[in-house]
Amino acid sequence: MKKIIVVNLKEGVNPESLFPQNSIMATGDSFKIKPLYSVHNHPSFKEKASNFSILSDKEKKVAQAEVYSNLSEKERSLYRTFEIEVPESADIQQLVKELYKKPEVNFVQLDQMNDLYYIPSDPLWS
Repeated sequence: MKKIIVVNLKEGVNPESLFPQNSIMATGDSFKIKPLYSVHNHPSFKEKASNFSILSDKEKKVAQAEVYSNLSEKERSLYRTFEIEVPESADIQQLVKELYKKPEVNFVQLDQMNDLYYIPSDPLWS
């Protein structure tokens, strides 16, 4: 089963900087970091995307930065939220505690599967 944590970072923090070589993640296993939200899915970015076939990579990055800078603080915070898949060999509870202590982290939480503890008695529920 995958071990996943969700982390929201302060402005300008690279998520890979949270895991230096001497940290708990230095187990030899790799971890995967992916953003939960992408500026590419924002409506104002999609409007600009029609011209992307002729834009260079540098121009695309400028367009991304322009869209991001026009977002509200709450919206920008969403784009600084990442899902981190942790190797099976890592102690995920210890990792959450370590990340929670870092000043560049706004919040960190374990992404867990919720179990159904109650089965409705409704005969039409199936």
